[in-house]
Amino acid sequence: MLNTPLTQGIILAAITSILSIPSSVGAGEKLRIFILAGQSNTVGHANQHTLATLYRPGDERDKRLTRLVFKPDSGLTPKALEEHLERARRIDELTGGISKEKIKTMSDGPEKAAVEAELKKLNEAYDAYTNKVISSCVVSDRVYISSIADGNKRSGPLTVGFGGNPAKIGPEFSFGLSMAAKLDGPILLIKTSWGGKSINYNFRPPSAGPYELN
Repeated sequence: MLNTPLTQGIILAAITSILSIPSSVGAGEKLRIFILAGQSNTVGHANQHTLATLYRPGDERDKRLTRLVFKPDSGLTPKALEEHLERARRIDELTGGISKEKIKTMSDGPEKAAVEAELKKLNEAYDAYTNKVISSCVVSDRVYISSIADGNKRSGPLTVGFGGNPAKIGPEFSFGLSMAAKLDGPILLIKTSWGGKSINYNFRPPSAGPYELN
């Protein structure tokens, strides 16, 4: 195997993960280990609060996923989701979107002050709903994860926040919860992921031989 920092990182993550499993796991239980390795799609760049879109009615699969990822007493509703999305649209309308170019180019005065006052109220409500969604997500008592997702290095029970930063999720969340629904016993996820890496070099299998530069 290539003696690269990536390879060393995977080995170190595996050792650390096994050592970090809670002692409550029974000695006679079979530990199932899954390795998630990849680049940016494995890192995960979905904002946690986007999970609330599962509350949109009409799709039975979404209903099943809702029961999987949210606590039973979450209090989240389709109505609250639509109000949140409407706030997001209004914020974009007032600011000009991600660049906030519209409000940046406004001249100082009563009109800009009124817009900023409205934005303050909208953003407070937006953040409050976002935090409610995040706190409503389940924390698994059977799935544990040791994760390197670019600069976000964390270990612990599986929940949201193991994506590209503590406010994001990747495939580990749904994968781990789905495996827990299908398998008995403790589960360990070892996630090692960096954006912009190459399968042909960084994840090159030993059977492919050494990488040769052109």
